[in-house]
Amino acid sequence: MTGVQPCPDGGDKAARWAGRRCPWQALWLLTALALLTATGCVSVPAQRSLMDDGFTAQALAPASITVTSWNIKKTKASGWPAYASQGTAAKRFGGIDLLLLQEACEPLDEPHDPLGKPLADARLGWVFATSFESRLLGCGGQRATGVLTASSARPVSRIALLSQNRELGITPKSTLVTRYRLADRADTLLVVNTHLLNFEWRTLDDYSEQVRAIGEAISAHRGPVILAGDLNTRNAARQAVVDRMADEHGLKPVFGQAAAGRTKAVVGGDLALDHIYYRGLHVIEEGVVGHESDTDISDHNSLSVGFAVDPGIN
Repeated sequence: MTGVQPCPDGGDKAARWAGRRCPWQALWLLTALALLTATGCVSVPAQRSLMDDGFTAQALAPASITVTSWNIKKTKASGWPAYASQGTAAKRFGGIDLLLLQEACEPLDEPHDPLGKPLADARLGWVFATSFESRLLGCGGQRATGVLTASSARPVSRIALLSQNRELGITPKSTLVTRYRLADRADTLLVVNTHLLNFEWRTLDDYSEQVRAIGEAISAHRGPVILAGDLNTRNAARQAVVDRMADEHGLKPVFGQAAAGRTKAVVGGDLALDHIYYRGLHVIEEGVVGHESDTDISDHNSLSVGFAVDPGIN
């Protein structure tokens, strides 16, 4: 009898693994070893958030608030170095009131930092919520990856939320909640910048828990709200979790699933991943989808929109 023999139900374990007789078990073993190795290379910084001091204003203008949300792939895409060094990134950032970045690396105060330099040149201050540090999976060395919200206006408060669970037990995801004054108004604008978990074992419990935490942060605020980021809504079940939370808190989406150019999942579904939701505002500049993935500046295309605060919200 020739060929690979079936794996026996009992007997000597070493014999069962020998001679490539159990390829599916070998695959699981290798996967488990890889996960253990990756987990050992990931650490969570004790400091959950950092804030720059480059803000130039104390309040946002309620009649016009431009917003861009973008997963920038840790500035590791092949097109990013030229995008940053040639001043294109600074010019792009300079006209934005609220810039919400996911998969950002902690900006450094160095002349050639691929994120810190464009933000400084655009005269934007920033708040950064750390997710994790990893030489293998993150930004390298002791430099954290996470989400970053940049603006000309200084936030009056900030809260960093770290997911209670990790993707496949390895990497957590972060959410940054900031609040801003609105010129000549008593209310404030709540801005939620999030990167939701992408993968978990079999259920949506971890994903749902992260979404619930965002909903709790929104429920504590009575004024206008912007929620944006990489929500990893790769399939209908995940999108339904977000939709329920959005409906509960009166949030409306800027973009429909059919909007051309939106970055979509390639594994585990084919729906759009990135979103901007809002409450207590109205759209004054139609939502625009960027084309950054075409030139490999990132693997995600940005989302941009212009808002004005509803006059009756004050």
